[in-house]
Amino acid sequence: MWRKLSNQQGSRLFCKAAFISLLLLTCRTAWAQVDSCQERLIQASQLYEKGKLSQVIQTLGSCLYNHDESRVTRRNVLNMAAESFIFMDSVRLAQLTLLELLRLDPFYKVNKDIPEMRYLREQVVTYPCVEISGFFGPNVLTRANFQSAMVHPGGTLASRKFSLKGVDDDFDVSWGFNAGLEMGLALDRRSNFDLHFGLDVSRYAFRYVQEMDNVPNFDNELDRARLFIAEKHFWLRAPLYLSFNLVPRESIVERHLIPYLKIGASYDHLLRQTAKLSSLKLSFPPDDTSTVNPGTRIGDYRQSSNFSVLAGAGVKLHLHRFFLLLDAQYSQMLRNLRNTTAERLSIDDYRYVDNDFTLSNFSLRLGFGVFLFRAKVK
Repeated sequence: MWRKLSNQQGSRLFCKAAFISLLLLTCRTAWAQVDSCQERLIQASQLYEKGKLSQVIQTLGSCLYNHDESRVTRRNVLNMAAESFIFMDSVRLAQLTLLELLRLDPFYKVNKDIPEMRYLREQVVTYPCVEISGFFGPNVLTRANFQSAMVHPGGTLASRKFSLKGVDDDFDVSWGFNAGLEMGLALDRRSNFDLHFGLDVSRYAFRYVQEMDNVPNFDNELDRARLFIAEKHFWLRAPLYLSFNLVPRESIVERHLIPYLKIGASYDHLLRQTAKLSSLKLSFPPDDTSTVNPGTRIGDYRQSSNFSVLAGAGVKLHLHRFFLLLDAQYSQMLRNLRNTTAERLSIDDYRYVDNDFTLSNFSLRLGFGVFLFRAKVK
């Protein structure tokens, strides 16, 4: 029994010792590899100072292509190799090495005190070929543009106007919002145009007030009535647009502020279950007797698909590989929102009739994104 327990404990100790030895050997090997390239770089620097350029390349050897090294080590290795090649009149190899260096770090500053390196750098362009961004912002102003002037049967429309006030006539603007993701692709490095596409969700919230004559009041007398209407929807939108950078593409890597213009279109899909008359209030001035409807779902009375044109302007704040964006965008739907299968939505208690209309929207967007750069010979 005692011998059996001793054997088991011995086996466990042996396994632990073997595991620790393997771990230490692995770490030592990794440290040795790191030290190896760093030591080679030190040796290559000494050879470089003595002008033994071919030996510099031989010493650096596989470190030029070792992607496991740190970015700092690789940058120094590639830069030293590029300078050595250019002094050896191996312009093509120097160019290829510089391209690899700029792909690793698009913002690397070569030693421009060396005329050959300065000239070589001027022959290579570094530019953003792809950008990916996410954004969020308010829909500051959403308006219904009416195509008809129908009201409750028997009544006549006196006026209809956009409203920022709430159901109680207080200033209670209810902004919607927009949030989403976009990707931009450079059409050509010599062009300032980018092609953008993405997906976002927008909540449109809008209000209007219409004055009506010849409306039966609560005493069944014809009177002037005031109807407050608030409506909101959620839409999925797929924008596709062109942006024009006001900074030359080859200069973006060196600039912090990048203003741009954009124009395009989007496909819009309504989430029907979210379409709602959030408030209806009918009142009869001057005593302002009224009745209020807390909300009615109207998804069946709204088109589920639409198309919009859009235009805007903005600016990107370039921060190394990343950027912040702030822009303003105007969009205009092209189709009326009233569903053609429902000629009118009449709620007798509120003297409300649904009219054909499109939506226009003005939004602000604040976002964060990343540039993917490319280095290429001019």
